[in-house]
Amino acid sequence: MELLGTHVPISWSSLLVLLCGMLLSHPVGRWLARSLGWRRRASVVAWAGLSAVVALTVTPDGVLPGDQGHCSPGEIAQLWSEPLHGSGGIGGGMLNVLLFMPLGAALVVASGRAWIAASVVVVLPVAIEVAQRSIPGRMCSFSDYLTNTAGGLLGIVLGVLVFTRRSTVDH
Repeated sequence: MELLGTHVPISWSSLLVLLCGMLLSHPVGRWLARSLGWRRRASVVAWAGLSAVVALTVTPDGVLPGDQGHCSPGEIAQLWSEPLHGSGGIGGGMLNVLLFMPLGAALVVASGRAWIAASVVVVLPVAIEVAQRSIPGRMCSFSDYLTNTAGGLLGIVLGVLVFTRRSTVDH
């Protein structure tokens, strides 16, 4: 599927993973709230966000073998240029940012701790990009790592703002 001028990998497997994740979001959110003391609604949203990330990033896209891609920039200059020109261009970068924002925000609101959310949104994109090296139709991309992490970190900022506002209103 094309969105913002870039290919969005929607397949039967991604839809199945998304459906299963959404069906499990309520019981998993309740479990997180009970087990870890997190906020229930935000935990449900965090699980749903994680499900969307997994569905759109680690399900096969086509029948081609995974590609090594560009997991690390060749030069320092690529740190700035690759997110704008690689892996779907600006549209793909925007979609990557938008994909991770809800997860970062929901994790902060659910847990009440920015460091938990930061750990997830920095480590999860690494795991995704490494896994994509062996997933059919996927490739490892440093620009995807940067934009996914940036989206998660922006989500954390929004989550902190919501959490702080909510805390001051409650008191």
